[in-house]
Amino acid sequence: MAQGAEKKLILPNEENILLSARSADRLIQWADGDAALVYIYILRKNGQLDTAQAAKELCRTENEIIAAVSRLVKMGLVKDEQHQGRLQEDKLPEYTAEDIRRASQTGGFSELVQEVQKALGKILSSADMTKLLGIYKELGLPEDVILMLVNHCIAESSRRYGPGRVPTMRYIEKAAFTWEREGILTIEDAERYIKQKEQLRSARQQIKKVLQIKDRELSASERRYVDAWIEKGFGADAIEIAYDRTLVKTGRLAWAYMNSIINNWHEKGIHTSRDILRREGSARTRDANGTQISGGAEELDSMRRFLDELNKD
Repeated sequence: MAQGAEKKLILPNEENILLSARSADRLIQWADGDAALVYIYILRKNGQLDTAQAAKELCRTENEIIAAVSRLVKMGLVKDEQHQGRLQEDKLPEYTAEDIRRASQTGGFSELVQEVQKALGKILSSADMTKLLGIYKELGLPEDVILMLVNHCIAESSRRYGPGRVPTMRYIEKAAFTWEREGILTIEDAERYIKQKEQLRSARQQIKKVLQIKDRELSASERRYVDAWIEKGFGADAIEIAYDRTLVKTGRLAWAYMNSIINNWHEKGIHTSRDILRREGSARTRDANGTQISGGAEELDSMRRFLDELNKD
């Protein structure tokens, strides 16, 4: 095959082993041949792994198999039951002063400690060091991703509580568990996640403005409603219509009633103010027999003008 040439290859039409695009991307990013080989072996064995048998079949030493599995854990592609149990409990192992001392003698962790202390503007306590070591060793987040996580937590803390407020290591630890569960193991993953969070926050703020919620954050229940509407594809313009109709019907912001309106639209496949007004305007221009009647277009235009005026405020 000529250097640099592209060639389409035909795969045998046999039993397939499923490999997600995310897993494939992760293996390619790490460019780790042994880890990729062991991962395929684990998939073929339906998640079962006898390291001695794997070493024999893959022509590797048992230590090489164990090391490859450790790297797969760091990639977020495999987890052992003990590790998974700790993740479900959001609980990291306890470390001794000697554990911390030995870890601090390694370049990676030592440099991470210095960078985190610089970002937080303080010397880490023994308890802080224990949490940071747990994030580093147990969750498998690379040093640059951990540092990005810390800076993200600092930005969140400043946004919530004002400039100069720094997060606790417990707050950072909880965020690290979230990132691990979300599979955020590269800078690109982290940038994408942070961007999505910012977009969600912006959408929430727009909806809060429409619902005339000022000087307070959404409660947990309110946030679940709002996030569900955003996830279903509704923007502030459509939610504004639902809010107006809720006020007319109930005289207040009745979340359950408003949610029923939005869910009804979702079931009909309409998600924007234009869709809503077009669908309902068309329905109102016909009588019970389906005969076209006058007035619908004028009403539709009137509603659009009303919405335009609301959006100017």
